[in-house]
Formats: sequence, structure tokens, C-alpha cells
Amino acid sequence: PSLLGSAFPDLFKEIFTSHPRSYGAFDGLANIGVIMLMFIAGAEVDLKQIRLQGKQAASISLMGLLFPFALGFFCIWFFHDYIFDVPSTDRLIPALFFGTALSITALAVIVKVLMDLEIIRTKVGGLVLTAAMIDDFLGWILFSVIIQMMNAKGDASNGSIIMILVFVVFMLTVGRWFVDKILAFSVKYLSVPSGVLTVAVCLCMLGAVFTEYLGIRGIFGAFLMGVAVGDSKHFNHHIQNIFQQFILMILHRI
Repeated sequence: PSLLGSAFPDLFKEIFTSHPRSYGAFDGLANIGVIMLMFIAGAEVDLKQIRLQGKQAASISLMGLLFPFALGFFCIWFFHDYIFDVPSTDRLIPALFFGTALSITALAVIVKVLMDLEIIRTKVGGLVLTAAMIDDFLGWILFSVIIQMMNAKGDASNGSIIMILVFVVFMLTVGRWFVDKILAFSVKYLSVPSGVLTVAVCLCMLGAVFTEYLGIRGIFGAFLMGVAVGDSKHFNHHIQNIFQQFILMILHRI
């Protein structure tokens, strides 16, 4: 799309944007695929290993966030009129936007690479994934604040940030207990593994929808829900492998 949009804009429009409903369906399928991928990644996360690597991951993540953010922010702040055709007297929001855009990582791509290399559950894989998760989480919170600043809804941004932080704390504490009870009910009264997988997918979508409602990308809700599901003793390794193969098959189809 980037190449066609630059070299052949008419062809790009005909293929990608001339039929909004078709493009919306394609984009929706792609988002579902990414949400499922992040759910698998969350289920692969070992919370005990993260606790051991928390300080290391936080220091790596902060450096990976601050350096590109500062680079993007100051480039736009000092060279805005050289980059854009229209001069701007208020450079704060554009500078914040570009700094944040440079600091957010491709978490879904990192997860897929770690899974393909089969190192996602190793010490290095866990450290990379934890650092990327912290980086993206902080980056998307900041991005949601900037979007709301652009829409002149500063009061709403504070409420959204509080709700996001509350959701994270809930999912890593009490939420894990609720998820474990739900999976225990599904194991007892539904068929295994199909019933458990169905409940897991529903929980994944519920988490994604809720974080989208809070103003942050749905992949974070799916990821946190995956962490809670993967931590449950009822979502054992056998069911997890079946679920992973099923989702990867769907991703290849998409």
C-alpha cells in the first residue's frame, strides 16, 4: 500500500479505498487476527519469570521509549516548518505525536518472531516481550492522551488513563482469580477442549472490546486477558497447544 500510494495513487485508491465496505471487512479480519495473536502471546507469558526480570525489562523499556520519543519530539519542534508545507504556531501536539509514534514498538511482530524462533518462553524472549509490552503500553496511553488533546477533551483523558491503570491492576490480581473460576466452570460443565477454547476466545474478545472502549488499542486487552487465562491451571499446556495451532491456522487463512 505504501509503494502504490506513492507511485500509483489511482491504482491504490481503486484497490484499497474505492470500496469502503470491503476495506472495512478486510481491516476487521486483520484486527481480529492481531487480537488473537496477542492473546496467544499473553497465554505464553510466565508471570514468575516477569517478576524476576521486572527491573531489567523496565530499564530497557524506558530507554527504548525515551530516546526515540526525544528524537521525534525535538525534530518536529525545531524543524516543523522545513518538514511540513503549512507553518504552525502550536508545535506541541505535532511534536508529541511524532515522538510517540517513534517510541511505540511493533509488539505483534515481536511476538510472532519470538514464537517462530521458539524462544518466547526463554529468559531472553521473556525479557524482550516484557520490555516491549511496557514500552507499547506506556506509548499507547500517551498516544490516547494526545488524541484527546487534539479533540480538546483533556478532562476525559485523565479518566481514561485511570480506567486503563485500574484495568491492568485488576487483570493482574483479582481478574486472574475470576478468569480461573470461569475456566474451572467451563472445564466442569462444557466439553474439553472445545468448550474451554470457546470460553477463552470470548474472554479474549471481551478484553479487547473493553480496552478499545477505554481509548487504547484492543490488543492490550487481549494480551492481558491472555496472561490471566494462561496463568490458570485449567488452561493446561495441552489445551494451550491446541488453541495456538487453531489460531495460527486462522491467521494463515487471513
